Amino acid sequence: MVLVPHARCLPVARLVGVMTLAGSLAGCVANSSNPTVQIRSARMNTSGATLTLALTNPGGRRLTVERIDYELSHGDMGFPLAQNNWTGELELPAQGEAELPLHITFDTEPIEEDSTLLHLAGQLSLRDHTGFLGMNSMDLTETSFQADTEAERADP
Repeated sequence: MVLVPHARCLPVARLVGVMTLAGSLAGCVANSSNPTVQIRSARMNTSGATLTLALTNPGGRRLTVERIDYELSHGDMGFPLAQNNWTGELELPAQGEAELPLHITFDTEPIEEDSTLLHLAGQLSLRDHTGFLGMNSMDLTETSFQADTEAERADP
């Protein structure tokens, strides 16, 4: 037995198909050009580190970074040193870059005394000024990042 859709069911089937396609595109739009974080420079001592972060926005949407939740770890073992956040307003232009100095006080001293390897991981919270065809639910509001660097030693 072959079921043939009734003529009234076809618009509903098309609507479901369009909604499914739009839902799958929503994930693609926000992830296609997420901002990235790199560490431009880093200095550390036994009590803390000062990092200069370079945030790059490869996409065509003007963003404002409003919060950065981060964890800083150290050495080959990735021993956690600090967990905190930065809040403020950092403009991140479309296809542009911004720089952010960040001083991090360690919660604990590094255990690998000879290592200068730092690992920064976290999440950017963003305000998207562009909007996607007027649909705020598709705006880019959060993205994860990870960056590693060798820090320069500084006196305490």
